[in-house]
Amino acid sequence: MPSLSRITHLVTSWSLLAFALATALLSACGRQIEVSTVSTFTSTPKPSQTPTQTITSTPTQTAIPKPTETPLPTHTETPVPTFTPTATATEPAVETIVVESGFSFLPVSGFLVDVQPNQVGITSKDDEILVFMATSDEPTDISLQDTLDNFITNAGASMGELTANKSFTMTIGDVEGIAADVTGIFLGSDMEGRVAVVTPTESFTFFAFGLAVNNRWNDEGVSLFDNVITTISFIKDPLPEDTGPTEPNADFLLPIPTGKPAAEWNGLPIMPQAIAGDEGEGSYYFTVEATAEEVEAFYEDEMQQLGWSLLGVGEGETGALLVIFQKESEVASISILLFNESTSYVFLVR
Repeated sequence: MPSLSRITHLVTSWSLLAFALATALLSACGRQIEVSTVSTFTSTPKPSQTPTQTITSTPTQTAIPKPTETPLPTHTETPVPTFTPTATATEPAVETIVVESGFSFLPVSGFLVDVQPNQVGITSKDDEILVFMATSDEPTDISLQDTLDNFITNAGASMGELTANKSFTMTIGDVEGIAADVTGIFLGSDMEGRVAVVTPTESFTFFAFGLAVNNRWNDEGVSLFDNVITTISFIKDPLPEDTGPTEPNADFLLPIPTGKPAAEWNGLPIMPQAIAGDEGEGSYYFTVEATAEEVEAFYEDEMQQLGWSLLGVGEGETGALLVIFQKESEVASISILLFNESTSYVFLVR
């Protein structure tokens, strides 16, 4: 069964096709951190109301009773002790993560977070639970229901099979949107999850997609999804773009390779015409003077010779391609994007 670390890459690559955005793959250049604190508030416990000591003070003068009188009991005052709570170790405050495209959220303990300029991936340590969030700044005049339906249709076309239940209202960041629970099969594994969409403005759409395999959605996946979604805030003024010197590909969001290209990576061939290439975390990316069709043809031929079978090909409006291969229980994906007029950008994940 493929792990969701691969699913993360595939879903992210699919977002290129679904939203026609020049987005980055989750593990390419974003930071991946493990959060060690829980996104909940802690309060110092109240001290016990029963003091361990009673401090009494006796008046300095006590009247001497007359011999013929029975002395009255002496009145004593018991001052209320001042309680000093015992210092207790508390977890450090959770830092809000701000995403450049215009939203923020709180991470959750025990999950890995990968942040890109306009999308985020949150995965469990065992790679079986995923929450994927992304934004689109493309103006839209279609309804939320149509937007949600298109998302689910495109996801199902790329992932294998996806069926949605009846949609329901969901509020994200004080903005009312809609969501739907989904079930399906991803690369042969049963999957459950939830898709949500909200449009804070006419030119800003926010998507959230949570999923889990191995029957972990109801017990764990939906809790992660809800815990993250309830902390989301939309930023009215997104972070300004870098105003530094521009380069020919300064607006390209993926990391641009500068090293000498390898002949192969992790058993996957690198095109001999590659111009530059670098290894990422669980990935390899390179540029090559070739069209997307030429890159696709190369890998379909080479991968077949290496015993891989073609599982599927997806194509988006921008011309971005995602080619998925399978060999026994292993999955490899080839993402192909247009870098400039004569150069393609190729991203390998295995």
